[in-house]
Amino acid sequence: MSAASGHDGARDPARAEVAGMAAVIERAEVDLALVEEPARFVAALEAGAPDEAAPLPDLRPARARAAPS
Repeated sequence: MSAASGHDGARDPARAEVAGMAAVIERAEVDLALVEEPARFVAALEAGAPDEAAPLPDLRPARARAAPS
């Protein structure tokens, strides 16, 4: 692992170690996301669609909903 440079240009092994750990965490996070997404997709497919579609919400203002059609 290469040492990272500080603000003054000097090599700082502690900064390099922190940067290396951050890279490991980021790679693990991406790997986990790649595993979780297909699992969620499969779970949604297995659950299937509801027998009847849910009604759409009425987005008109309350005043417009109260008026007779």
